[in-house]
Amino acid sequence: MKASEFKIGIKELKKYLHGVTLSIQTKYSICPYKTLNAFGHEVLNQESFGKSFSIQSVWTSEGIKSANTFQDLLNLFKSSTVTGVRFNAYVEEAYDECSYIRSWGRLD
Repeated sequence: MKASEFKIGIKELKKYLHGVTLSIQTKYSICPYKTLNAFGHEVLNQESFGKSFSIQSVWTSEGIKSANTFQDLLNLFKSSTVTGVRFNAYVEEAYDECSYIRSWGRLD
């Protein structure tokens, strides 16, 4: 999801995220954040690099769960004890078939 959608989803879940370890995984690192303030600064930093975000995994009292949307994440907060959430920050590749074929050079 785009950074703007991600920030809106985080704001909606703000009261549930207090006391939960949040982490952002990038191509080269995984960094945990204990405060929403530090997490928010990292989201803005990743947004400045043009990154998109996704929910990767959720640590609950019943084990590691997956959530694809913020609604799924909200349901996990309501149904079990969530101790951590890992988000993924990635560069969304735009696939253009014509440019890909042109990269091969001239086709004779």
